[in-house]
Amino acid sequence: MKLLASKILALVIVGWVPMAAFLGTIQLCGFLQNFIDFNIAESFSTASVLEFLLFTCPVMLSFVAVLSLLFNVLFRNNLLTMSALLGTVIGGYFLITQFSLSQHVLFEGLPLIGTFGSDLDPEQLGILDIVRYSGYFSAIFCLFLLAVVFYQRRDVFKRRDLIVGSMCGLVFVVCIGTSFTIAMQQASKVRQWTDLRDRSTETIVPQIDVIDVHAIVNLNPKHHLSVTTELSAIVLADTDDDPLTIWLNPGFVVSEVQLDEVQVNSELDAKGALRVELTQPLKQDQRISLSITYQGKPDLAYGYFDSSTDIRQIPYWDQLLSYMGNAHGIFSSNFVALPQEVAWLPSAFLPLHELREHKDFFTSSIKLTLPKHWEPALPGKRRLLEEEGSPLTSKTYEFTTDVPVSSIGLYAGPLRVLSREISGTNFEVLISEHHLNRLSLLGESVEDLADALAEQLEANSTDGYEFPCSDYRFISVPQHYRVYGGGTFLNLSISDKCSYLLREFDVISIDWQKTIPEYMYPLFEQMDMTQGSYLVTILRQYFRLNVQGFNFHLDLFNTYWDHEVGVVGPEAEALSLVLSYLNDLFWYASMDGFSASGYFPKEMRPSQSESNQGFWSWQGRNRMGRTGLRIFGRLKPLLRHVDVVEDVVGKRLNTEAVQNAALGSSIQQTIKSNLNPFLAESLRLRCAHLSFQLFQVLGRDDTKLLLDELLVRYRHSNFNLEDLYETSADLGLPVKEVLGNWFSGNKQPQLEVSSAQTYKRAVPDELEDEYQILFHVFNSGEGTGVFRTSVTTEFQGYGALGADIGLQASFDTQNMRMGGFGQGPVVYIQPGESVEVGIVSEREPIRVIVEPLNLKIGGGRVAVPTKLVQDTRNVDPDLLEEFHGFRTSDWKPSPPPEIGIVIDDLDSTVSVENGRHVDDVKTWRRVDYPSAWGSPRRTMVYSESENPKSIAFQTDLPSAGMWLLEFHLPDFRGQFGDYPRGLLPRGRIGTANLNNFFWQSIAGEYKFTVEAGDVSKVIDVNVSESDFGWIYITETQLDQGTTVVSVEPSNSDGKLFGDAIRWVQVGTGE
Repeated sequence: MKLLASKILALVIVGWVPMAAFLGTIQLCGFLQNFIDFNIAESFSTASVLEFLLFTCPVMLSFVAVLSLLFNVLFRNNLLTMSALLGTVIGGYFLITQFSLSQHVLFEGLPLIGTFGSDLDPEQLGILDIVRYSGYFSAIFCLFLLAVVFYQRRDVFKRRDLIVGSMCGLVFVVCIGTSFTIAMQQASKVRQWTDLRDRSTETIVPQIDVIDVHAIVNLNPKHHLSVTTELSAIVLADTDDDPLTIWLNPGFVVSEVQLDEVQVNSELDAKGALRVELTQPLKQDQRISLSITYQGKPDLAYGYFDSSTDIRQIPYWDQLLSYMGNAHGIFSSNFVALPQEVAWLPSAFLPLHELREHKDFFTSSIKLTLPKHWEPALPGKRRLLEEEGSPLTSKTYEFTTDVPVSSIGLYAGPLRVLSREISGTNFEVLISEHHLNRLSLLGESVEDLADALAEQLEANSTDGYEFPCSDYRFISVPQHYRVYGGGTFLNLSISDKCSYLLREFDVISIDWQKTIPEYMYPLFEQMDMTQGSYLVTILRQYFRLNVQGFNFHLDLFNTYWDHEVGVVGPEAEALSLVLSYLNDLFWYASMDGFSASGYFPKEMRPSQSESNQGFWSWQGRNRMGRTGLRIFGRLKPLLRHVDVVEDVVGKRLNTEAVQNAALGSSIQQTIKSNLNPFLAESLRLRCAHLSFQLFQVLGRDDTKLLLDELLVRYRHSNFNLEDLYETSADLGLPVKEVLGNWFSGNKQPQLEVSSAQTYKRAVPDELEDEYQILFHVFNSGEGTGVFRTSVTTEFQGYGALGADIGLQASFDTQNMRMGGFGQGPVVYIQPGESVEVGIVSEREPIRVIVEPLNLKIGGGRVAVPTKLVQDTRNVDPDLLEEFHGFRTSDWKPSPPPEIGIVIDDLDSTVSVENGRHVDDVKTWRRVDYPSAWGSPRRTMVYSESENPKSIAFQTDLPSAGMWLLEFHLPDFRGQFGDYPRGLLPRGRIGTANLNNFFWQSIAGEYKFTVEAGDVSKVIDVNVSESDFGWIYITETQLDQGTTVVSVEPSNSDGKLFGDAIRWVQVGTGE
């Protein structure tokens, strides 16, 4: 046995050494990046490296070593043993790569691979972790003892080996069986929910509108829930002889139903439909009273309200179920969490994700009896009832709402209640002892935190932001409970109005003592600061950032889109998403903080693939410093999660393919189709762009005006698209004009821009002159176009224009419609129409930038050179008047001239070294560039590799003759290109952080080689001395047929770019 154990140890060491060397190289590169600005690799945390090298890697290698040893003992052939070892490794890697995220539940059950659960909180070990680790180690020991048995032969067979090996095998079988049982149980729940969701939409249409709910609830955790509820409702349509359908969790048993105080027959089926037989037909607008008494244990597999429960239905990067939480309801002896969506109270309509649009608004009064040591949370004001004769083991609360609510969730457990009135608002925290113990470090500094929060609340109230609640509750819930939406449609909160759920790995559960490094202690003593007061400083920044989808600035003041208005009509799902994004933009003023799926904000993890300068710039913008980042890095230890997300996004969800899908069909067609992760992401993308266009055109103030007016008109009710258009028209806001045929149509705008004229004029009572810039834009497409404009006015180093050309996202959000000096208006233009755009600048403009905001592939900005009109004596006086905005014009672009044969970098006949496609070579990068050639997408490609490089443009000339060759040179003097980085894919809403400058690294001498038949000609061109646009290369007599133009730098280590070439026939004949 010792001999075999030593062989296993040797095999583990042989496999461990190269892995350690590889990780050492990665760590060394990461360390050197602190001193040298280069991007080769991103280092791992020291703890992660040590955990992998000292535990994960040896344990995994031991499995491979035991298999190889068993093979060697059986066949006694070293060559076959090494083949088995190699085959095991390759097979293991192959199997791991074959696991799709749609098999996530099974993935969770695999030993040492599915680490999504416990690494969210290293102090907790889940059941799945125990099962998979036990199964893994038992499998290793079982195989090892089997090898010992074969090695010792049958003549020395020991009973001890048989017993131990059998026990290990039994444990392994039990663990594997448990994992598969858990997986099958979850798959069954998903199947049940899918069947429920796929029911006919006719049965989902509500028959009544509930306006008042009274309930008496008796809670016996884990065992049963008994409820008597009285619904006061209005009939929405005549019922004739049809039964009245109410939705209720099928886990309950209904004992009695009364309609207008008359007992009636009813039946609750397995799908949650409670059908009430009517003694007489109900008439429209008739008010009825419905009393339902039921008891039992709720079926927590019923009424899944979030499409991300079905792994097949969600974007790949949202499939981190343990991060989001995977329990939609809890009914145990330790905690009870029953959101409205599991239908623990009767509902007029099926509470699936349709609750996101149509809502029932009602007042409620609920009396809840529960164990003495438990505390509950329900909507409304809370009052403890002192009733005579009540048992000593229980207590009763009454919760009453002053205003209508759209849902009622029940949360209860052995919690502590802490309350505090801050700035006239009552804050109540229901917290577990586990959470409370971790807060002890704050000590008296909690008062400072409350004061800081009060300042934030008062500041927002002073600014006129609505304060919708007089009471806020923050409820501690178990780690596995699902807090966020994150499914196909976002902003679906499972908490009730003014109630927020705090999972156990959230901000208040951090082990604060471990987050503050010891070297900070002397600093605290010098500054007379405690650790708690320092953490309060960090927390004040936390509450101003969109971290974990939880933000006081946004959530405390503006919850009515989730809880106080509903949207109906065929456009409801998409329109509610557009308005929710618009609502978020009002608070954040930029989409930059959101990924496409909305719940992976960039602030979650800075992109260290950028230069160190960019990384420290990120820290400076967020004003939290290294220690602050370290603290918030511990909020969710999910580096592995983010790594997996980025990997999947890069390999399985091609961002350009998503955009092509979004552009290929209308929103209506997408919603009616069978949504998969791909189409769901394209739907989000379309809705995000529509809200972004609206916000840019309306500006922040008018956006607030529109949202507030919708709230005034439709609070606690539902509205449709026509109501939105009518409201915006009454306010004089161009919402309908901007959206156009957004739902059923899919036509795109095509903008054509004229040259720009600049007029200099003196300003009365001013010492300096100002410049009036005028240009025209025509929409030759079939969809409404939205674009924003700006000018750039100065040069900087190396002859490049000032960087303000790249900061297109930094508009003044207070006046985004008209902008300020140098910032042009945001313009909307209908198909077939022209507008004249005017911009006023205090300095002479060099370029006018037109940036389309419609969904597009790649970039799309256009840089227009401006011409200064020196002599204004014969200029129309109207053109010299100050004009900053846009107005209708009659300008039409001239017909395009004959431009010859253009070969663009996007064409399939363009290749780089060895005839490969540009996108297949890592040393080449495609860039969306404003002044590059291309229609509708302006792109160029470039390479900074020091190895020999070239790009070839191939075409077939239609006839023989004299041909002129031209090369397109983009305007490198101050243009910025876009390419994808991190979680924000190319072509999404623009952000300054994606702009990169190319001019300095590309200028130089290029060598052009023309090859056609027997003709071979080489021409040297210095692109540094050329202006932008089409530049002359050569004229050559060529025959009909294939011609190839190769471009390479004169120096082999020089930089190279390629945009387009053009052949123009200037003569005929052989």
